[in-house]
Formats: sequence, structure tokens, C-alpha cells
Amino acid sequence: MKFKIILFLCINSLLILGGTMENIYFTPDILHESKNIFLLIDPETGIILDSSSGADIYYGYKELIGMNISQINMLDSLEIKKEMQEAKNEKRNYFHFKHKLNNSEVRDVYVSSIPALRNSEIVLLSSIRDVTKELKNEYKIQLLKYFMIIFFFLTSIFLFFLLRKIRISEKQYSDLFKNMTEAFVSYEMAYIKKENRMDYKCTIVNPYYEELTHSSAKDVIGKTIRENLPNLESEIIEKLDKVAKTREAISFKHYIKDRGRYYNYWAFSPSKNKFALIFTDITDQENLKIQLKKEKEI
Repeated sequence: MKFKIILFLCINSLLILGGTMENIYFTPDILHESKNIFLLIDPETGIILDSSSGADIYYGYKELIGMNISQINMLDSLEIKKEMQEAKNEKRNYFHFKHKLNNSEVRDVYVSSIPALRNSEIVLLSSIRDVTKELKNEYKIQLLKYFMIIFFFLTSIFLFFLLRKIRISEKQYSDLFKNMTEAFVSYEMAYIKKENRMDYKCTIVNPYYEELTHSSAKDVIGKTIRENLPNLESEIIEKLDKVAKTREAISFKHYIKDRGRYYNYWAFSPSKNKFALIFTDITDQENLKIQLKKEKEI
């Protein structure tokens, strides 16, 4: 079965130029320690196999593991079974449900569910976001699309670490990379002979990067970040240099003045002295926020 695993799973192997494909693993500790709401569910029985600390606190049940999702989801059990099969078979991965907490309160939630491998068995990894208050607020309904984009973007970042045990074939990596809905670019440290110094040179970009930046791969690969982005602030370059050297991932929002665009970035280091950027254009959402703020002030 071809899994529609999130786009970020392709990054590690794609960055190892000239190397072989690497297996990807995740550790249960990452799930358990997360303050976000994550559930690992058996799509055949609906049994909850594992949960994050954030889920335990949110739902308030004494023990989530071992419960059936039908005890939480307000849908009919047959409908729940149908939705789980759709997620498992990748026909649909995003849902709007009503979930019941231990105190009998019913909350509106958005759920992102994707298939994963656990001990050679297909399970569903579900990320839950409470949107009850948002749906009751008219302004937040207008911004719902923006919130969902950010939510799925941040969820995908975390899922990258959770799904490191899943093996994906070379073709699957290639397909995922080509169809990423976020721009991706990687840089690695290199010696600049003409200037007798070290800098970071671009090694790979995906098609969406070319579309978003209106540039071609041949024009940016092999060039330094300063050559590709001459107006980029020194502060940002210093942050990226720190990511490459310490391997500590960061995320930040940045406004590129000469383009008049806002971008949301996630920077991480696949290996020592390398960094990669995944980013999306959030200009429309930022402009909407500014407009709503002005209307509110009026």
C-alpha cells in the first residue's frame, strides 16, 4: 500500500546526495511526552493503542489506552468504522468530529489521521485540535482556513519525528518530494575558493520552491544563501548557521520586504553543518489579520 505519509518524511534521505536511502524511525517517548493531543488507534477495532500526555489531560479519562474511540467520538459506531477505513486507505485524512470528554462535555474537534506502521501493523496516527470556541466566533470562522493551514503545518513537523520508523521506497520519496505543498530548500557548508572562506551553498530545492519564489533550480543550486537572497537580514543567517552547527530546529515568521510577502519557516539540520528550510507563503492570512485588527479598532 502506498502511504500518503506527510511530506517531511522524505527530507532525510533526499538530503543525502549520492548516498543510499535510510530507514526512518520514531520512538514512543516522543508521543508520550507531547503536550499536543495525539492518539494511536487500531483502524479495525477502534481501540486506542497509545496517547500523548496532552491527550490524557485534554480528555480527562483515567486511562485512554484500551478505550474504544466510539466512547469518545459522538458518531455512530458504523460511521466511525467507515471514517477510519477512509483514513487507512487514504481516501480522506481530515475530519470534523464531536468528542466527549470525561466530564461529559462535548467539544468540536478537527482531526488529522494518517496511516503508519507499528510492529508491522497498520495503525492510525491522529492529531486532534479543539475548535469549539473558534466555530462560535464569527471572526474566527473567517480565519478558520488560516488556522487549519498553520495547524496542519505544525502537525506535520511533529509527525516527522513520530514516523521515523516507517520505511518508504525510493519512488515514494521522489513522489512525495515532487508533490510537497510547502517549499523546501537545503544548504550545506562549503569552501568558497575565490573568497577563501566557508559559507553555505544550496544543494537541492523542490518544484514548489521554484513556483513560490519564481526561480528555477539551476539558478539557485550551487549558490550561497546571500546570492539567492541578497536582502536577507544578517540576523536570520546567524540563526540558520546556529541550526546547522547545533542541530536544534527552529521556526519563525519573516517578512521579505523586496517581495512584499510574509513567510512561515521551519529550519532544521538533517546532519552536521547542513540546514534545510520548509516554508509557506502566509501573506493573505497576515493581511487578513491586519484588516480585522483595524476593523476591531474602529
